[in-house]
Amino acid sequence: MMKKTFLKSLTVLTASFMLLLTGSCSVGLGEAVDTDAPTIDISYPPKNAIIRESFIASGLCDDDIGLDYIEVTVTNTETRKVYGPYEATLSEDEDSWSIELNQRAEGEFDVYNAYMQWEYPDGYYIISAVAYDKSGRVSQETSLPVSIDNTAPVLLVSKPLAV
Repeated sequence: MMKKTFLKSLTVLTASFMLLLTGSCSVGLGEAVDTDAPTIDISYPPKNAIIRESFIASGLCDDDIGLDYIEVTVTNTETRKVYGPYEATLSEDEDSWSIELNQRAEGEFDVYNAYMQWEYPDGYYIISAVAYDKSGRVSQETSLPVSIDNTAPVLLVSKPLAV
């Protein structure tokens, strides 16, 4: 009798397991659980670009549930001064981002110090971006080197060519 009950239980257990494997319902955490960190890249400006005045930095981003915000910093590689963090604008479908950087400074500037009217002094910089999703997960930082050159070239005339 005991052997018959054991075989019956084993058959029911095996049938239930097979039904679970081949059934239409999915096994797992489901789509409502955020399992992946977001991804991000910087598409513009190009790597090692020489930039003058204000400019747009932008790129692509993605997450399995939804992005919360994109954080951008700009670091001067010579002085190590960090500008930001700034919050970038996400596209409506949350697959790209953009931000205007190197804003015009307040005040009056003459032609001899016009380069000072921009937020970032001339030099070499690293633009970095990080994505945060709605579950608190953080992407790996992506970065891009650029040069800022707001100083116009100077022409010096040492002597006239004609009298």
